[in-house]
Amino acid sequence: MGRIDGKYEIVQELSKETHSTLYEATTPGGELVRVDWFTIVDPSTRTLFLKYRTALKGSESPLLLDVVSKPGAYYTVWKTTAADPVEHFLQAHVKDAAAVEALITLVQVLTEQGFAVPDAEIVMLDGKPVLRGLKFQDRPIEEVQRLNADFLKPLQSSKVRATRPVKNKKPRSAGPRLTVWGWLPGLLFLTCTGYVMKNATQAYLNPPIYTVPDVIGQNITQAAEEVVHDGFRVAVVDGEEPGVAIGTVIEQDHKGGTSLHVNRLVTLTVNNPPPLSVPKITDMTVGEATRTLQEVGLKVGAVTTSPPNDLTLPKGSIIAQDPEPGTQVGKGSTINILISGGRKVKETFLPILKGMTFDEAKAEVEKAGLVLNKVQQVVSELPEGTVIRQTPDEYKKVPVGSPVTIYVSRAPLVSPPVNENPTTPVGPVPKPDPVETTPDPGTQTGQNGQTTPDVGTQNGQTDPDPDTQNGQNGQNGQPDPDTTQTPETTLKKFQYTFPSDLGEGIAELRVQDENGESTLMKAPNAAGMTAEIEVSVKGNAVFNLYLDGQLVSSFER
Repeated sequence: MGRIDGKYEIVQELSKETHSTLYEATTPGGELVRVDWFTIVDPSTRTLFLKYRTALKGSESPLLLDVVSKPGAYYTVWKTTAADPVEHFLQAHVKDAAAVEALITLVQVLTEQGFAVPDAEIVMLDGKPVLRGLKFQDRPIEEVQRLNADFLKPLQSSKVRATRPVKNKKPRSAGPRLTVWGWLPGLLFLTCTGYVMKNATQAYLNPPIYTVPDVIGQNITQAAEEVVHDGFRVAVVDGEEPGVAIGTVIEQDHKGGTSLHVNRLVTLTVNNPPPLSVPKITDMTVGEATRTLQEVGLKVGAVTTSPPNDLTLPKGSIIAQDPEPGTQVGKGSTINILISGGRKVKETFLPILKGMTFDEAKAEVEKAGLVLNKVQQVVSELPEGTVIRQTPDEYKKVPVGSPVTIYVSRAPLVSPPVNENPTTPVGPVPKPDPVETTPDPGTQTGQNGQTTPDVGTQNGQTDPDPDTQNGQNGQNGQPDPDTTQTPETTLKKFQYTFPSDLGEGIAELRVQDENGESTLMKAPNAAGMTAEIEVSVKGNAVFNLYLDGQLVSSFER
């Protein structure tokens, strides 16, 4: 049918109550036992089970094999030994003194934890009353006291005999007969025993009544002293209640102001949550550690800051904790922490970089242990690449590893003269110097001073020059190579993708041609962005990419 807690094989179900089920089962060794399984669903039933467990242990029953109370498993294990019911003992005309005393003690233990005898299974084992079972029944304490007093009333009218120790029988030796002085002490003992037992029963049934003090909210030590001072005994069980100090009484089974017989047991529930394991919070910030501790029911205690040192942990990180990780502490405990005061800063400085070349300045920055992270170009008349100024200033002490920015010169851009008429050369047209013409030997001077055409001419026309046709210079109508040409205007159309590692900032794409430099587009955080570029340029064109005004790259199309 299944196993209980993985150990007890169920044979059959014997009975079922509101909060418990009784099974007949076998142990791993094959012994037949009874297992009472309890359903604990809320704090009230859990508190009741704690009292139930205390009553069972206080009974010291030899038939009780085990009491288990752990999350998800609350049960008791009993022997199935045959025994006489206690009713046979109560009906006897003469009762054994030790058995009567044991029965009174057992009933008192049950009463102290709030259990009535009708809910208990009491049997006689070897002449002694023992507990063989107990129902999980919650009754008002007044009802428990009444039921248990009614159970013990028959003992008031009972005759009691002293318990006779069992001894090995020996042959009776001959000797003088007993006189009255020989049997009188024994008679007096029996008489006194009956008197004492009768008075003990009367004292149990009719004890004086006192008022229980209200000790909820007090420290357990103070509360226990007050309850004992008022004539009661004290038992303590652990409980848990958020927001209450550890060791504070959060519940008492007999409320303050209740009337209770003297020397009865008052059970106090003390706030004492199960221990927690301290988590590791080193390397965290204080905020991270606070959240981590709160999640497990702990909190940050004293916070101490160490002086700056050479440790690698940044400022504010936790470098030690007390208690150490893994330590068992109570819920709500504080964890003291030691945080880093930061690294011990080493300082350095830069010399005057102004006037150096870029390479010289970079070498000085690296030599000082600083980082050159930005180079800003500035239009200047100084030679291109010359350092104009620097940040930080010269000889100013800064931490090692700090960033450095240098400003280097860039030659101003000169725009070419604008040519309003592309067919008209720029500037004055040079005129050739006058040259005296010497008659060619192949020509003759005619009449009236006119030159007679050469034999290579016809009809007074000169033959064309081999290098000319149709009266035009050069071949195919092209101008002479020595003639000055005007730059042509062309349309540049292409797709451009900004570098993926460009970084954050304002990206600006510019074009530089014969007309100067102009902006094509600007975009913030343009890394990886693709744009369609269409621009008319004059002559050779160079495209420049700037980030926050700093030249990043150049390319041609």
